[in-house]
This record gives sequence, structure tokens and C-alpha cells, in this order.
Amino acid sequence: MTPHRPILSAVCGVVCLLALPAFATPAEGRAGSNRAADSSGHAKPSGAIMPAWMTQEVHNTPEREKAIYRRERLGHDELEREMRRMRFEFFRTGTPPAVREVGISRARKMADPENYPVWEKVFGRDRLEVRRIVLDELASMESQEADAVLAWAALRDRDERYRAVAESLLQRRLASQSETPVAIIDLLGRDLLSSRDERRISRAAALADSLNIAGLIPHLIAAQVSGQSAGGEAQERGALAWILVGRQRAFISDLTPVVADATVAFDPTLSVITDGVMIRVFDAHVFTYRTEVHRSLTGLSSRLWGKSTSRLGYDQQAWADWYLDEFLPAMDAKTEKLGG
Repeated sequence: MTPHRPILSAVCGVVCLLALPAFATPAEGRAGSNRAADSSGHAKPSGAIMPAWMTQEVHNTPEREKAIYRRERLGHDELEREMRRMRFEFFRTGTPPAVREVGISRARKMADPENYPVWEKVFGRDRLEVRRIVLDELASMESQEADAVLAWAALRDRDERYRAVAESLLQRRLASQSETPVAIIDLLGRDLLSSRDERRISRAAALADSLNIAGLIPHLIAAQVSGQSAGGEAQERGALAWILVGRQRAFISDLTPVVADATVAFDPTLSVITDGVMIRVFDAHVFTYRTEVHRSLTGLSSRLWGKSTSRLGYDQQAWADWYLDEFLPAMDAKTEKLGG
């Protein structure tokens, strides 16, 4: 497994987050998307094509609807039993190569984007050469649904080697296409902006860079810096924290005499007085600077634009201005030149 690299964080008091303007999607050439023109003249993604099970996961479908979908797919139970019989018969350790070849042939006939979750449930812990059978078959289908599953495997599988195989096959598929399937942009974009798993966000950014997807540049810009606020306008609830810089002095605030036969004593009461400054914190913002996402963003944008964008750093407004004022016109000009 790839080690999780640290991310840089900073805590600031009473700051304002910079909102990115609405981005348009560039005319991408190979790295484009299925598009329809919007009022600005630029293109925007149309509906994504992906298997039904992936739509359920990507769009955070409520559990009740997922249960209904699973009941409607009862045929998966029979498919799972058939796959388990096939695995036992053809893919056990020590199976002769000739027998294994028969199993591979049968497995390819079962390969289908809709069947991928069942395949992973049955073969998910097998050796790489067995697991990749379905990936090779999906790559040969040349369909958007199959490409979306390859992207899913490259992004979300737990095995680094398996992810690398899926990414390699997906690169070959996209090299033969004029536009990147919207389902892939949708899948990677949602993980960049919505996932709470920092490793998955980093993988999505790396895939966007590796697959040369210009349509994900706005997502990368937004994902390279994240922030959360606390406190806000509800100051009546009290301060979030306080910081005291001062000196405390002890003194006797009261003295009680104690008298007995041939005895006298005093019972002092000690108190403390504080002298200094106290800072009360009512609002706070936590910023997370994702270095891996930033690295993927600068690599992808510099390669597509033809000039280095490293000067933009983590400045969200500078990135927004660059994207709208420099990158989109450059991509449009390039597309017109190729079209002419």
C-alpha cells in the first residue's frame, strides 16, 4: 500500500474563505467531455453514463432505495453461486494451466459492467492474474459503462497493483477516444469535492493528472485547499476558546481567629488575583493544504497550457482568474486551430 503522505494544516482566527466562481468546462480535444453549450458559449457536461450500481454509490442514494435496487437484482444471487462454483473448479491453487484456461474463457463471458460488484465479492481476494481477467475484458468492450468501471477500480480498489493495472488499461482506452466519458469526470470529480478520505482524494487527483482530463481542473483547484469554520454569528453561545497571558498573585483575603483554652491561632483564606490579558476566540477557520492535489493540478495545468502554473501557488482567486481569463481562451483557440 502507498503510505499516506502528510498534509499541511493551518489554523486562522476570524478569516473569510475565498469562493471560487462558477467554472466553465474547456473544449478539451481528447481530454474533453460529452457537452452541451451553455449561455457563456463554453461547454458543460451532459448526463453521465455508468452502471446502475455505480450510480447508487456515487450519488449517495439513501439506504432504503439501495435495498429496493438490491431486491430487484435477485439474479445476482444465482450469478454469485455460479462464480463461486467456477472459482472452486478452475482457479484453485494447483489447477493445471489447461483447466485454468477454460475457466478464464468462462469468466470472460460473465464479465459485464453490471456484474462487477459480484465479481469483486467472489474474486476480490484472489491473485492479481485472476482478478485482472475482468479488467482485460472490460477494456475490450469499448463502452462508456466499462470505462467507468475501470476508473472505479483504478480509484477505489484496496490493492495498489490492481489499481495500477486498471489505470494502465484506462489510459489505453482514453488514448483512442476524442473525449473523456462524462461518467469518469463525474466519478473523479465527486471524490475530489465530496470524499472524506484524504487518500481517495489524492488518488482522484493523481488519476486526473495521469489521464490528462482538463475537465477536472476546476475540481482540482477547489480541492487543493479545504476549510471548515466554527463559531460564526452565534456568539451568545460563548467563546470557542480563550487564551490567557498574565501573572497570578496569591494573597490572604480573610483571617479567622481560632481560640481555645490557653491557645490562640488563625485560619487564613487564600485567594488569587490575575493580572494580564485574556483573548477570547469566537470564530475560527481550519485550512487544509493538500500538497498531492496541488502537485497534480500544477502538473496537469502546466502540461495542457504549455506554461508553468506553479507561480499560482495555493491562491484560489489567482487560479480562478487564470482558468477563466487565460486557460479557457487558450484551449478554445487550440480547438479552433485543430478544427481549421
